[in-house]
Amino acid sequence: MQREMGEILASQRQMLVRRGEDTERIDDTEMARLFARHLSQIESWLASQPQMDVLYVHYSDVLATPAAHAARVNAFLGGGLDERRMAEIVDPELYRQRK
Repeated sequence: MQREMGEILASQRQMLVRRGEDTERIDDTEMARLFARHLSQIESWLASQPQMDVLYVHYSDVLATPAAHAARVNAFLGGGLDERRMAEIVDPELYRQRK
């Protein structure tokens, strides 16, 4: 998760700019701390749910190898999805906040 935090924060800041909201209300260090804490709580909750399976997919990895990740998602969901079409829909141009 650490490798994506900078990208997440940059994306969050851009979203706030587009919405005309105050980007200085909270600094990146505090936002990262709050986000990490929230993510930890979610991961703990998910781990305590025996009826739930989770597949973690990193956005940058999907952009780098869409076909491989389409196969992973398809397998996770039980098969039957069109992996070729899934991979084709990935648009690397949307990856704007690369670090």
